[in-house]
Amino acid sequence: MRETELFAMLEGTADAVFVVDQGGLIRFWNPSAERLYGLRSADVVDRHCACVIGGADAAGARVCTPNCAVLEIMRSGSEIPAYDLEVNTASGARRWVNVSIIVAKAGPRGERLAIHLVRDIDARKKLENLTQEIAVRVGQLTGRQAEELVKPARNSAPAVPLTARERRILQLLSLGRSTAAVGRELEISPATVRNHIQHILRKLGTHSRLEAVMRAAAAGLI
Repeated sequence: MRETELFAMLEGTADAVFVVDQGGLIRFWNPSAERLYGLRSADVVDRHCACVIGGADAAGARVCTPNCAVLEIMRSGSEIPAYDLEVNTASGARRWVNVSIIVAKAGPRGERLAIHLVRDIDARKKLENLTQEIAVRVGQLTGRQAEELVKPARNSAPAVPLTARERRILQLLSLGRSTAAVGRELEISPATVRNHIQHILRKLGTHSRLEAVMRAAAAGLI
């Protein structure tokens, strides 16, 4: 399919839609996306999606990065699950959206394009967060865990798959282990542990060990 044909088909959809190429550049932005984000197509096309969307997950960890998990998974041809994301808008307010992604091939070279179908779930997400907060407070009074009172949502943003060793390191970090302690337990050098941690941070799009642990826990990776 030609790009022009694809974009014409997406122009009038009720859902906000934008299309990103393999390099992360926005190639298309429909009128519904203009209304949701408050940004005109002319202002965002040919800009990197990470700079425009600025998405973060429920733990506050940055999801939209120059080499995000969506781009990595798109290049590999694997399926990308739907996920919830808190994003930028032109007003400066952050909004919660749900994102579904379809990978299509367009143009004579069959370049992969990530079609982002975006729905506004801000009201629903804020209600979920309020319900969770109430559950935590009730749990403090009753001695029950909040997870027993409210089943947490699992619509987490996709992450590049972690190896078994990387997941184990994250589990140890979540228990407060130091680099040296992790190395002793896994019988590897502290330098090797630090290399693994750098790979983990890059895969999860996080900047600190704490962010990585929170992001992995929210995504059900540990």
